[in-house]
Amino acid sequence: YPTVEKIISLRASYKFFKGGEKVDDQFIGKLKRKLVSIKPSYWFEDPSENRVFTMKGNVFTLKFKILKDGKEVAEISKKLWKSLLRGHYGVSMSPDLDDDSAMLILGIVLMLHHEKEENR
Repeated sequence: YPTVEKIISLRASYKFFKGGEKVDDQFIGKLKRKLVSIKPSYWFEDPSENRVFTMKGNVFTLKFKILKDGKEVAEISKKLWKSLLRGHYGVSMSPDLDDDSAMLILGIVLMLHHEKEENR
């Protein structure tokens, strides 16, 4: 039987697990980035590779709108008075979001911040 294994990946992706442990049955999805783009394009896929969230914005200023089914559900931005402090961001979320989605968005914010720091 042929086996296919990915040796190298040119696209940044981050796996998310419920509870933080890397256990297959706790896998909730991946944050991925478009390989070639003038403005970086990010999205989050569930384990079946369906897009759940799409991020539109600028990774260098970490100002993003997070969309679910084409509707804005969250926004990430640096607050003017806090922009003097490194790593402080404002995250506003729709009150209609369930707790799991809200926690996932906070994880996405951390990964986008990591991407920003890596690209400095």
